[in-house]
Amino acid sequence: MEPNRFGRKLGIGVRVAARMAKERAAKASAASATQAAAPRAATAPPPQSRPATPPPPRTPKNYVEPARRVGEGTRRFGRAFFGPLKHVSGTLWLEITGLFFALFATFFGQNAWRTRSAALHGPEHVHFLLYVSVTLVFIYFCVSSFVKASRRGKRSAQ
Repeated sequence: MEPNRFGRKLGIGVRVAARMAKERAAKASAASATQAAAPRAATAPPPQSRPATPPPPRTPKNYVEPARRVGEGTRRFGRAFFGPLKHVSGTLWLEITGLFFALFATFFGQNAWRTRSAALHGPEHVHFLLYVSVTLVFIYFCVSSFVKASRRGKRSAQ
């Protein structure tokens, strides 16, 4: 955030907070003035004799609703923070897995290359076919892992 923009926002916030504090102070002083006038009125005789009505029952404070709002905010924050993190880490995991599959394919491909001449003229034919088939399997795993990572990277983090 630019410094000037930050200062402007901070100044606006301070002005709003000061206005709110003044309003609350005015309400508190008005409430204390009415409470101070109330004992004087209590000492004066009642204007007419009417039956005393009981004060209205006090309603208990609702502590459940703010807790629900806090819980909902926490869940939204968790989704907003951990959703993209989960998306990126899943994509990264697929790419790292593909890299390891590529390393194994390279290892088995080197062994297949070494045994290719002996496979045509000697008893290494079975080993050569085994190395080639395992190399092809790991190449498939490598390519499919990178394709999945590419598709996952293009999707939006939900």
